[in-house]
Amino acid sequence: MQTLYGIEFIYKYSLPCDILLIICPLKHKSDSIIRRLIMKTDKLYYKDSFIYEFNACVEKCEAVDGKEKQYRIVLDKTAFFPEAGGQECDTGVICAKSPTGTEAKARVLHVSEDKDRVITHLCDTPLEQGSIVKGTLNFEKRFSNMQHHSGEHIMSGLIKSLFDKDNVGFHLSGGSAVFDIAGTFTDGELAILERKANKVVTDDLEIVSRIVTANELKVIPCRSKFYESDDGASSASEVTDDNSGTLSLPTERSSRNLILLPEEIRIVSIGDVDSCACCAPHVKTTGQIGLIKIMSAEHFRGGTRFTIVCGSAALETMCRLRGDELKIMHLLSAKQGETPEAVKRLSDTLTEARQSIHSKDGQIAMMLMQHARTTGSRILFCTEIDINSARKCVNELIADETNPDRNCNGDNAKTHEKAVFFFIGTDEAGYRFIIGGGKDARETLAQLKKTIDIKGGGSNLMVSGTTGASRNDIEAAIGSIQPESHDSAPSKEHSECSAMINPHEHTNNVRIILASASPRRRELLSKLGVQFEVTVSDTDENIDCKEPCSFVKELALLKARDVFKKLILPSAESPSSDTAHHTTSDPLLIVIGADTVVDLNGKVLGKPKDKRDAEMMLRGLSGNAHMVHTGIAVIVRDTSGNITEFSDCETSTVHVEDLTDKEIESYIATGEPFDKAGSYAIQGVFAPYISSIEGDYYNIVGLPLNKLYRILKKQIIN
Repeated sequence: MQTLYGIEFIYKYSLPCDILLIICPLKHKSDSIIRRLIMKTDKLYYKDSFIYEFNACVEKCEAVDGKEKQYRIVLDKTAFFPEAGGQECDTGVICAKSPTGTEAKARVLHVSEDKDRVITHLCDTPLEQGSIVKGTLNFEKRFSNMQHHSGEHIMSGLIKSLFDKDNVGFHLSGGSAVFDIAGTFTDGELAILERKANKVVTDDLEIVSRIVTANELKVIPCRSKFYESDDGASSASEVTDDNSGTLSLPTERSSRNLILLPEEIRIVSIGDVDSCACCAPHVKTTGQIGLIKIMSAEHFRGGTRFTIVCGSAALETMCRLRGDELKIMHLLSAKQGETPEAVKRLSDTLTEARQSIHSKDGQIAMMLMQHARTTGSRILFCTEIDINSARKCVNELIADETNPDRNCNGDNAKTHEKAVFFFIGTDEAGYRFIIGGGKDARETLAQLKKTIDIKGGGSNLMVSGTTGASRNDIEAAIGSIQPESHDSAPSKEHSECSAMINPHEHTNNVRIILASASPRRRELLSKLGVQFEVTVSDTDENIDCKEPCSFVKELALLKARDVFKKLILPSAESPSSDTAHHTTSDPLLIVIGADTVVDLNGKVLGKPKDKRDAEMMLRGLSGNAHMVHTGIAVIVRDTSGNITEFSDCETSTVHVEDLTDKEIESYIATGEPFDKAGSYAIQGVFAPYISSIEGDYYNIVGLPLNKLYRILKKQIIN
């Protein structure tokens, strides 16, 4: 017997609807209180946590203001657990057949409990008041929630007993449980904790819930602590979620008074492992939890945030992780148990590659600086270089402008300050840029914005950003605001990055022709630092040759011959004809032809005809390895008039990730596949789907640079 608002009563949990037996006469001030307590919803999940179907009566149904197809429905009893105690609510359906014979089926979207302990079901269909309904839970979700909640109790209880650290926050949804602990753990402690938690599972201990009074709670060991909040209300430290899904460590509570709640409390006990206040349903024995797996234990606000998965969710997670491991093993050609070593080797290789790239970028930057110092140009273009190397180059050239003694032009150097412009990229892909020096870099950028589409920002010393303008437009815009930047400026090809073949030393009497309209091949050839022209071949690409490598070699040679004939053999049938016109003043002539195909299991994939063709190609490449063959042909006429032909084929292997239908559809929507052999560009939007390659990367783009470089080096230098 207890007293509330001056009324003595006995609270019976065993009676239907939590009926309150009134001992004293009712008084008018307490009528509404008593009526509200009597109307509390009967919670069937406390009687049997495994109940998934039940019959009830609709006591109330009202539409939600401003919400279409949303209705609040109150039943006299329910098995649907509301969102409470850090746990998400149950979902399912409520089917009704009203007294008038009308049938309705309402999906339960959300379940909540108000301060008067009335449970409201938010549904998408109204149910007639007074109708008898049948509720059916999504029991798979309920059972998973019970597994996780019981698993969290085991973990928190063991953490308290083993390490004397408190649970200070909890949230359960989406097939995992997240909870915060006031303290940190070593890897060894986490391993011990996980083993002991799973030992509790195999012990198959009974999980018991009971109602205790305030006086009983004083002598019962209980992990929960109850505090008086700032507004005078009472709360348990275990129940800290605010329904937002956000957990946070509690503020210091030493200034608050530890008090017992003035009503009876539901305690959930698991043997001698844990005893804690809890409002949620649990499994009946620990054996029903299944595996408990710690997925993460991250440092969070001075404590540790745990994420665990239990039962079927743990099994699904382990299966997914195992699948990922098998894919990694396949990609790395690693045997069972060798994955860590294989990943370490790959990591070391990537580190070496990054260091090599960084070193080469530094060398490229040094060459560009030397070129700028020699020519006096302050406009630099490079197709590809690390932004930090570019910034260092700009800083060095700025220092030259402000300190004439550093400038390699010596006494003849101009001592006025000029801005330095560094653009990285291509006309097709756009450019990143750095502008430094001059009177005010921001003002320089502002003037450029008047004539070209350019975006960026920074300080008066240096600005950076991007532009989609072409190189010609960029140079014209700079020339209009800083004409002296073009003094002794080199040709476009001479300022491209990479000077493995020094154009100033070897190519003065060389004419190089690229027999291809491909912008990618033009971009790649420019990396060799040579001047070249482009003449497109009119060769028919439908030749009778089934073997892919032979096909591209033959087609590349036909393209080169076609262009060669256009240049010097207008009436000849082949480059070796005696009718070739030549004079001793003619330069060394080099014609380069190339052709690329994708080879999927012996089937040649050319450029797609349409969207459907592109989709079929991408589905074939998905999850498979394929080969890319590039045929390269070089025809050389030396200064003596001798003509030589070279042709070869370079092959690289490409591994493509498994592509979803959505990924294929999205990629095709970019428009990128339609002028690419195999319907993709490794250097474009498709790049994230490439898991690995074997061989020359540039061969896949369309021109095997190393092979071509060796041929040109031999012909030009020798």
